[in-house]
Amino acid sequence: MRKYVTASRLVRAIDWFLDVVAAYGYKPWRTVGIGLGVILAFILLWALGMRGCAEPGCRDESVFVRTDVAGYTRLHDISEKEKQTYPDFNPVGFSFDVFIPLFNFGYQDTWGVKTDYEETYAIPPIPCWGRKDNGAPQAPLKCRNIARFTVPWGGILYILYVLEIFLGAVLTTIAIAGFTGLLRSRRNE
Repeated sequence: MRKYVTASRLVRAIDWFLDVVAAYGYKPWRTVGIGLGVILAFILLWALGMRGCAEPGCRDESVFVRTDVAGYTRLHDISEKEKQTYPDFNPVGFSFDVFIPLFNFGYQDTWGVKTDYEETYAIPPIPCWGRKDNGAPQAPLKCRNIARFTVPWGGILYILYVLEIFLGAVLTTIAIAGFTGLLRSRRNE
């Protein structure tokens, strides 16, 4: 039917997406499976992001930052015990909390992506060839680094964070519509 409908490319793309993701509501468990796959992929990405943390649980706030410190402290008295009560960054909980828009598990409220986190890399030195003063070839030498480049990992992680929110909202909505029967066409029944 999709081949014969004369609709815009956007409508055909949405139609194709609903067919692939939920079979027009006839296979809502497919949407749940795709959603779990997306969550697992983002768990892996957040765990890879944690590799940039110097302390366990990202307590150094180099990659992920604490966003609800006030909720875990009394007035302006921060004791060592209260610092210990702040939850560690957990990629599993964070991914579930970001993906599922209907429930608040608390991880998205207590942790956020540090957008100014970046790392600088250098291209490794390559052998340089030269000639001695007498014209004889010289053995290869290590040249200095050719270039350095900085990767804005915080910005990339933030874009992935927004992407997971978007995918979670879309896939959750399609799953709910599939399970309730709202996605199926009434013309075919």
